[in-house]
Amino acid sequence: EAKLVAAGNPFRLEDEVQVRVRCRVGLYEAWGQYRVEIEDLDVAYTLGEAARRREEIVRKLTEEGLAGLNPSLPMPELPLRVGVITSLGSDAYNDVLKTLRESGFAFEVTVHGARVQGRATEPSVLNALDFFRERRDAFDVVLICRGGGSRTDLAWFDSEPLGRAVATFPLPVIVGIGHEQDHSVLDFVARRAKTPTAAAQMVVARVQEALDRVNDAVATITDLAADAIAVEKRAASERGLRLARAARHLLDREHAALDRASRDVPRGAARLLDRAAAALEQGVRQLVQGTRRDLATARRRIDERAGSIVPRAARATALAGERLEARARRLHLVDPRRVVERGYAVLRRAGGGVVTDAAAAPKGSVLTAELRQGVLRLLSEGSESGSDA
Repeated sequence: EAKLVAAGNPFRLEDEVQVRVRCRVGLYEAWGQYRVEIEDLDVAYTLGEAARRREEIVRKLTEEGLAGLNPSLPMPELPLRVGVITSLGSDAYNDVLKTLRESGFAFEVTVHGARVQGRATEPSVLNALDFFRERRDAFDVVLICRGGGSRTDLAWFDSEPLGRAVATFPLPVIVGIGHEQDHSVLDFVARRAKTPTAAAQMVVARVQEALDRVNDAVATITDLAADAIAVEKRAASERGLRLARAARHLLDREHAALDRASRDVPRGAARLLDRAAAALEQGVRQLVQGTRRDLATARRRIDERAGSIVPRAARATALAGERLEARARRLHLVDPRRVVERGYAVLRRAGGGVVTDAAAAPKGSVLTAELRQGVLRLLSEGSESGSDA
């Protein structure tokens, strides 16, 4: 441990760390026990073994054409939908969110928690990558971040499965693990940032570049529009001058034509009036002649129609008289008075209604009997079959 401190604490002695030491073996004869005393630690061996393993993984991925695959993916113009893989609540977590928040841009950040040290690093990060891969359409870029630590702490990212997963990831991946001098396999298969803050700044810079391009385009458009407006103003001014000159020329020519017309109008008007008077007289003569012809024709038609109407009217009148006499005879035959003349009587109630049913004239009813000669007043004693007979 003293040697690690002297070397700047490049790693810590913990499980899964390979070390090479010089030791002395002693035997305690009384108890029959061996004792091992470590006299020295080869720091370079452990660091070299980690570097060797990292270089072997990078070489293998490079030979398979995977090393430059993810960095070749085009970075979106506006990577505002950001996925972050890191330890929740860690310094890296807070640094990334703070950088994105303070940029002032409308980032949509989704953080997937992951273990970034120890044996669970590989499966935890792979699980987070699977989460974002299944939702690739909802994100523009993914950040994998971890704060500083010893080299052996960061060596957990020197994983071939992690390298393959990042290299073949369908979205651009930015890796911000450790400090500037630290490297992992992921730095060789993705876009590398020095720190988690630098990874977030890379995304912010991309959005800022897009904003700058928009601002430059707006400024260019504004300048071009101002130039075009100035040109159009000059052209409009020149057109206005030409229009004024042309208008004056036209006015002068029209004034001259009006003067000529004012001299020609009286003579032309007199000629027109003479022609109109002659035409009017001719029209009056033709109208009188035509009216006389039309009147004569109308008189002939009236005389003809009058001669034919009288016989038709006589025939129609005779036919109507015959129909009227026939109807009068039928009415005379069905007149109730003819029945009375044969010795019958017509009974009526006091209100004038004809009595055709004995029940309509209960006992005490006042009736009238219309006879051939005169009318009798009667008092009903009720129906012979009724209860009050």
